[in-house]
Amino acid sequence: MNKYGHKTLSYEINLFHIFIFCLIIFIKIINIQSKEYCKIITYSNNNYYIITQSKIFFYNNAMKTTNEILTFVDDQIITQSEDLKMISSATFNSLINIILIKYYIYILSDEGMCYFNKKLNEIDNYYLSLANPLSCVMPKCYLLIGLINSNNKVSLYLYGYISNSFESGFYDKLDINSNSENIICDKLNSFSDHEELICFYENYNSNEIVASNININLNNAKIEIISSKSQTNNGGKIIKSILSKDKSKCYVCYINKDNNSNCLIYDVNNNKWINNNNIYLNDCLPNFSSLNIDLIDNSNELLLYCYQSSNKLNLIRLNNNLEIINEEQKGSYDIDDNIHLIIVINIIYIL
Repeated sequence: MNKYGHKTLSYEINLFHIFIFCLIIFIKIINIQSKEYCKIITYSNNNYYIITQSKIFFYNNAMKTTNEILTFVDDQIITQSEDLKMISSATFNSLINIILIKYYIYILSDEGMCYFNKKLNEIDNYYLSLANPLSCVMPKCYLLIGLINSNNKVSLYLYGYISNSFESGFYDKLDINSNSENIICDKLNSFSDHEELICFYENYNSNEIVASNININLNNAKIEIISSKSQTNNGGKIIKSILSKDKSKCYVCYINKDNNSNCLIYDVNNNKWINNNNIYLNDCLPNFSSLNIDLIDNSNELLLYCYQSSNKLNLIRLNNNLEIINEEQKGSYDIDDNIHLIIVINIIYIL
């Protein structure tokens, strides 16, 4: 504890932490002017893409090398913290990585090569909420992009690209009458001719979270809502979810109108909400990047956390029924300003 009663993160010297500190040194070397203008995206084999205001870097964990992949030009450049809302990523077959930044799509290899980048004119004046990779019906692969406009109107866009040429195209759009600041979707099942997803968002002009079963027909490239179930909440414009390992339920957490974080469980097999709706975190910053929920590797435990300020993290561990595992670990953690969130969370995992 520090003098303010907040928990601090202790460091033990081991190989894992040596890697973490190397990553911290790397971040300093590339001279990031503000951590708000930096995002780290993890891919296979603990490789990283690092997005700064003006460049994309690739960190190769095996070689311990860092390479510049791309320099942004004109409106590609990240100029404000709001642009962080417009960064999302997806991976096809553990080989092809897609990063969407603002209105641009970047197709990258897992070895740190940029195959292709293009402006998606259809999504101008929106900000990005999600990018979900779908199946490939060769030679075409599909990508679902979730977008929000200035009035919090949600739209799902279906894009495809030709795998051997990386030529992309827009195919279908589904508008949803929502009041959310984001939409979050989890992929349930993949078939040769269609994909099944579950998407969560706040209902328009009401304190309800909606779970919508979405079907994407890959033969005719169409999106449609199959069914929807609503659950009363205390206001949830910012929503995050994660699918259990057996895909039987979704853990859905949100920041309510009082800036606290509530969580619910959605029973996927029976298409119904399990009314838990407990408050787990307090005083969360009311923005999209503040709230996160993760499954801890090799366990059924969850880690729920949100920013309370730029250097304070509120964190809790939960079991698969959203019950608190260790009251001692619940609370606010002070974070060194030079340490990115991904580093902090990795360290907390092994405390």
